[in-house]
Amino acid sequence: MNSSFFSKRAKAPEHGWAIELRNAIEDAENGSSKKQLKVAETAAIMRQWKICKNSAERGLKSCSKNKEKTNNKKKKKLTELKAMANKELAIESTVDSPSFAQDLLPNIRKHMTNVSFVKSCAPQAQFTNLTLLQSAACIGDVRLVESMVALGAAVDIPVKSDSPHTHEPHFPAPNGSTALVLGVARLSMHKIMEASELAHVVQSSPKTTEELLQCAVILVMLGADFNKRLEFSPVSLSMKMSILVTSMSSFLAQYDAFGLRGKSVKEMAVEIGDELLLEAIRSMEESPMENAWCRCGSRLPWKECHAAPSVAGQHKHFHDNAGEILYRYSPLAPCPCTLSNITQFDCCGWLAHSPTYLDDVTGAMCVPYTLSLETEAGRLAVCGVMADQYMRRSEESFVEHKAGIVETLRRMQPSTLADLARQFHPKCPIGSWDTKVYAGIVERQEDLFLWNGIFWNADKLELEQRAKEWNEALDAYCDDMGLSGEERDQIVRKHTAIPCAPCGNLACDNWEVTVKEFNRCAKCKAIAYCSRDCQKSHWKQHKRDCMP
Repeated sequence: MNSSFFSKRAKAPEHGWAIELRNAIEDAENGSSKKQLKVAETAAIMRQWKICKNSAERGLKSCSKNKEKTNNKKKKKLTELKAMANKELAIESTVDSPSFAQDLLPNIRKHMTNVSFVKSCAPQAQFTNLTLLQSAACIGDVRLVESMVALGAAVDIPVKSDSPHTHEPHFPAPNGSTALVLGVARLSMHKIMEASELAHVVQSSPKTTEELLQCAVILVMLGADFNKRLEFSPVSLSMKMSILVTSMSSFLAQYDAFGLRGKSVKEMAVEIGDELLLEAIRSMEESPMENAWCRCGSRLPWKECHAAPSVAGQHKHFHDNAGEILYRYSPLAPCPCTLSNITQFDCCGWLAHSPTYLDDVTGAMCVPYTLSLETEAGRLAVCGVMADQYMRRSEESFVEHKAGIVETLRRMQPSTLADLARQFHPKCPIGSWDTKVYAGIVERQEDLFLWNGIFWNADKLELEQRAKEWNEALDAYCDDMGLSGEERDQIVRKHTAIPCAPCGNLACDNWEVTVKEFNRCAKCKAIAYCSRDCQKSHWKQHKRDCMP
């Protein structure tokens, strides 16, 4: 296998390679060949091969078009990076199929299809009931394995037989098997047969074996359970004997005949004897939290990639749940909040410091026990989320969800709301609000809009309408509570929704006098400033979060 799996890497920047790549791309916009080289090199480290190829091509074009005094070493490096990217992108994969790009990806991004349970379109490796990730591991589709995990697939989803379909040449895969179990079992069988006189049964090439091995190493380093066993009922003697004369016998018969039934991934790996696979297992046994790879496909440890301490803050790339490790939901997967079409990294996951962890066995997304339901509701409140959009629920379940949010807000400690408001933005004005009043206003709204006080990216008319509805609900709350006089005036003054926003520069105290008076950042449109001077002054802090 390619030794680059565990070869020595360049020292990671303090903010991690993910932010390094983002900054390099921004800096290189219409830039020189030197800046394009920086992007291509960083993209290669991150294994973002399309970005690497495009940047290398732009760098070479810049050298030629502008007749730069570029030394041969730089041109050679750009050419090498382009060739490296082309080689990686030329590896045959289902990722390049029209059905993947035109059918699967839109469903995942627009309809929040749970990618962990997407079924393989065609039987692979003689099995009929595999998910796309399990199928990829069985046939050695390295790019598809990494793409599915990057899109948010859980790595230890077990096979579930959904039909009694057993006619040859396709059979249901053994219940409970995972992508890693199936991939390593097939790899083990290949190794055994290649060393015997039964190579005609395998019908595979050294390339297939190499790719199966790569998939196994990748899954181990992503946190897949290598203690999981290949379990299935014993196969009849006649089925076992059939492998001597035909390649049409079931894989289960082959697995059973060669003694793989009941063995764990680790035990099969020892018999396979490949040092890189064994090294991967050893590294994850010794320190999984330190060594596990980021799920973006970079093959870098989380702390060097998307979960560098300066980016992830206090929330690490894993959560220890009663002795079980839950890894962070993929940074490149669509954010589960469903309120945007951007990635988890750019939405709620990292930049908002509101992590979601993935249960690799069930595919469920989890909030750690240190973030209670109270915190969840508070997070919704400071983010200004509309609950009907948040989960896209049915009317009945929406009503139940709204009632739960209202009750959670009522039980929330004032200090919790204050902390969450500061975390959302230091100028967020709702930190001093009474949580019971807040809950009462939310309860009296029709569609449950949660006000946070800062809506730089909202449309003016919509924002004014939302403020009007919020303040009407505030009046209704005061009426229902029988509030009057000075007591009512104080409640109204404190909790009135004002659609004017502050200047995004933390060092500036200016607020809009009229709605949408300040100009937004032209690139991200997610923050506004009272002047060009304030925008320039705040650029160093805003640069990391500025995305179109």
